[in-house]
Amino acid sequence: MYALNKNSLMILFSSVTILLSIIITVLHRQFHFLRDYLSLRGIFPFTGKLLLIQHILFIFPIVLLIFSFVIVRMNKDHKALPPLIMLTLTFSSISIIANGDGLVEYHFSIFMVIALIAFFDQIRLVVSSTLIFAVQHVVGYFYIPELVCGTSDYQFSLLLIHAVFLLLMSSATILFIYTKQRNTKQFEETVALQQEALKEILNGLNKTSGSVLDSTTYLSSSSEELLSAGQEITSSIQSVVAATNGQLGQLNIGMESVDSMLSQIIQINGKADRVNTNAKDTLREVEKGTETVDRMADQMDKIDHSSKIVVRLVNELSSYSFDIDRNVVLISNIADQTNLLALNASIEAARAGEHGKGFAVVANEVRKLALQSNESAADIKTVIQTIQEGIGYISDKVHVNLIEIEKGTELLSRTKSVFGEIIQSTHHVSKEIHSISDASADLLSHSADTRDILEQVSSITHTFAHDIETVLATTEEQTAASHELNDISLLLQTLTEELNEIVQKVTTSIEKESRIQF
Repeated sequence: MYALNKNSLMILFSSVTILLSIIITVLHRQFHFLRDYLSLRGIFPFTGKLLLIQHILFIFPIVLLIFSFVIVRMNKDHKALPPLIMLTLTFSSISIIANGDGLVEYHFSIFMVIALIAFFDQIRLVVSSTLIFAVQHVVGYFYIPELVCGTSDYQFSLLLIHAVFLLLMSSATILFIYTKQRNTKQFEETVALQQEALKEILNGLNKTSGSVLDSTTYLSSSSEELLSAGQEITSSIQSVVAATNGQLGQLNIGMESVDSMLSQIIQINGKADRVNTNAKDTLREVEKGTETVDRMADQMDKIDHSSKIVVRLVNELSSYSFDIDRNVVLISNIADQTNLLALNASIEAARAGEHGKGFAVVANEVRKLALQSNESAADIKTVIQTIQEGIGYISDKVHVNLIEIEKGTELLSRTKSVFGEIIQSTHHVSKEIHSISDASADLLSHSADTRDILEQVSSITHTFAHDIETVLATTEEQTAASHELNDISLLLQTLTEELNEIVQKVTTSIEKESRIQF
C-alpha cells in the first residue's frame, strides 16, 4: 500500500509539472509573456528548426505521462513506473525551459524536479535525471543555445556555474537519500531484532500462561474436593461432639453411683481410704503453618491420635467394668453368706436363752448390714451395666469417627499431592496416660480403683471434648479458607485467559507490522 500511494502521488506531481509547462507555453506563444524584456535582450520568437524542437520538447513529456497512466491502470506496482515518472518530470523541466524562450529563470524548475525525484529514495533515478540535465545543457549550448540559455552569446562560464550548482544539488540529494536508506536499514534491522525478541517473550509468556491455566484448573477442581471433604469432616466431628457430651453425662451418673457405693462401704468397714491418682496428659504443641491445609492436616492427625487413645481407654474401661462386675458378684455372694451366718447366729443365740440375747442383737445387725451390702451390690451392678452400655455407644461412635477421619486423611493426601510441598511437616500429638494399679484383693480396693478409673475416663473425655471443639473450629476455618481458595483459583483462571487474549492480540499486531514495507 505504501509503494502504491507513492507512485500515485508522483504521477500527480508529474501532472502538475506538465500543467506548468503548458501554462508557460501558452503564456509565451499566445499572450507574448515578457515580450518587451525579451526584445531588449535581442530574443525573438523562434522559427524553423528551433520551433520544431520546441514542439517536440513540449509533446514528449505529455506522451510519457500518458504512458505512465496506462501502466498504472494495468499494474499499479509495475517496476517501470519510477523510471518513467523520472523521465516525465525531467523532460517537463526541459520543456518549461525551452518553451519559456530559454530564460535562465526557468532553470529553477530543475531543482524542483530533482527534489521531487528524491521522493522515490532511489539514487540511480537522481543520477539519471542529473545526467540528462547535464547532457541537455552541454549539447544544447553548442547546438541550440537559444532553447537552453535564451541567446546564442551566453557565456560558457555562466553555464558552468549552472552545472556546478546542479551537481551540488544532486550530490546533496544523493547524500540525503543514502543517509536515509542507511538509517532506514538500521532501523529495520533493529525493529526486526526487537520483533524477534518480543516474539520469543510472547511465546514464553504464552506457554507460561497455558501452564498456569492448566494448574489453576486442576487447583480449582482440588479445592472443590477439599471443600467437600471439609464439610463431611465437620459433619462427622459434630456427631462426635454430640456423642461425647452424652457420654460425659453417663460418666457423671457413674461417678455419682460410685461415690454412693464408697460411702456405704465406709459405713460397713468403719473407715475407707480414698486413693487419688493424678494423670498427666502431655500435649505436644502443634506448629501452625501459614497454610490452611497444614493446620487442617495437623488437626486431623490430632483427632486420629486422640480417637485411638479414646478407643484404647474405652477398651480398658470396658475391661475394668467387667472386673467391677465380678467383684460385685463376689460382694453379693459374701453378703449372702454373711446373711446365712447371721441367721445361724440368731438361731444359736435363741438356743442360748438369756446368755445369747446380746449375741442375737449383734447377729441381727450383721444380717441387716449384709442385706444393705446386697442392695448396694445390686445398685452398683445396675450402674456398671449403664456404664457398659455407654462405653459400647462411645466405642461405636469412635469407630465411625475413625472411618470418617480416614476418609478425611485420604482427601488431605490427595490435596497435598496437588499443593506439592505446601505441608512442611506433620506434628503428631501423643498423650501418655498412666495406668492405674491392679484392683485390690478386697472389696474396698476394687471400689477405690473403680472410682479412680472413672475419674480418669471423665478427665480424658473432657479433654477429648475440648480437642474436638478445637478441631471443629479449625475445620470451619479450613472450610472458609477452601471457599477463598476456590474463589482465588477462579479469579486466577480468568486473569490467565485474559492474558492469553492479550498475547494473541500482540502476536497478531507484530505479524501485521512485519508485513509493512518501509
